[in-house]
Amino acid sequence: MQIKNRQQLLMILAGVAVALLVGDSLVFTPLVKLWKSRSAYIVELRKKVNDGDGLVRRDAGIQVRDGTPCGFAPPTRAYRGPEPNPIEENR
Repeated sequence: MQIKNRQQLLMILAGVAVALLVGDSLVFTPLVKLWKSRSAYIVELRKKVNDGDGLVRRDAGIQVRDGTPCGFAPPTRAYRGPEPNPIEENR
């Protein structure tokens, strides 16, 4: 191989190496960071969806069906506090 051809080959290889380094720092590394942040966000969203599904499934057991608060019977005695009854004020 002649010296001129060898120099051209080395210049091309050096250019390719620089282009790979620049491409890595400007394209590949930011994309990897973006992918990692999105995957973390997706994991968080999946956890929230699973938590929501659990709440929806438990909702049927939690809801009161007889119209009383929390399933307890309504109070049988009158309110005797120092301030006026807040329930009867709003009626």
